[in-house]
Amino acid sequence: MTKKRYAVILLNYNTVEDAVIAASSIVENAISDDYVICFVDGCSTKNNQVEIFISANIHNTCVLKLDENVGYARGNNAGVRYLLEKYEIDYLVIMNPDVEIRTKGLVDNLIDTLSELGEHYCGIQPLVWTPHISNEANRQICIRKVYSYFDCIMDSFYPIRKLFTRKYQEMVYYKERPYERLIDFEVPSGCFFIIKIDAFMKVGMFDERTFLYAEEIILGYKLKKEHYKFILDPSWLVIHEGGKSTGSHHGTVSSSFVAKEEIRSLEIYMKYCLNCGKIKILLVKLLFMFNYYVKKACTLGYYKQ
Repeated sequence: MTKKRYAVILLNYNTVEDAVIAASSIVENAISDDYVICFVDGCSTKNNQVEIFISANIHNTCVLKLDENVGYARGNNAGVRYLLEKYEIDYLVIMNPDVEIRTKGLVDNLIDTLSELGEHYCGIQPLVWTPHISNEANRQICIRKVYSYFDCIMDSFYPIRKLFTRKYQEMVYYKERPYERLIDFEVPSGCFFIIKIDAFMKVGMFDERTFLYAEEIILGYKLKKEHYKFILDPSWLVIHEGGKSTGSHHGTVSSSFVAKEEIRSLEIYMKYCLNCGKIKILLVKLLFMFNYYVKKACTLGYYKQ
């Protein structure tokens, strides 16, 4: 079996042009040849997605074409299983196709930093900057703590978040901003992070009951139970365009679908990780949907100041 230091999973759904840019950015900025990139196509509805990627002839890549769109968790897990049949891997890079690396040696140096830390550090992350959300990468939320039940309420209902500002700030490491030093944290950005393959496999990879959203929260929860933690290294940065991998960026996926999947995944987290009963789950779902419809009404101009 071929040994590789790290493997990159690029899960594609109708975004092959972005995936080509993402994969090329890995190759162009790698300082060793000790890696493999796996392009996983989640049964895209656009024609020739796999063929376009193959024709790009990107170094150190392989392709896995799925028979159905199985979502983020199952898609990434399928890529990992496929790679482990062919390679012995130490580190896994989870990377959305709408993410780009622009700094030489980013992945290699982050792995070097992680390898020098204690065994309880399972993963590492650079700043994940979405420019249309924030002008300052080191002030944008990209790390979180594992959610409690009350955190689920805050995340679902904006007025409660504003009412309990201090508690919400603790959840998103607000006091540590601007991020300028190494910071321990619990939940990574699903857009881009690096994790030790042994830790990822030990906790059962991503939870395949989810389709979109909350996968990294559930992963963080499972890792915390095993006394693992992540570290943020803000001296490195990747660019995240935002929304393309889910389709929300260009309007091919409805906001109602996104909302439905978001609350369904949060329900899975509350039920199976926090052991919440039906009443508690129903309360969060009602708050979430109320928040969604008010936000939608404001966007459509029904409520104006």
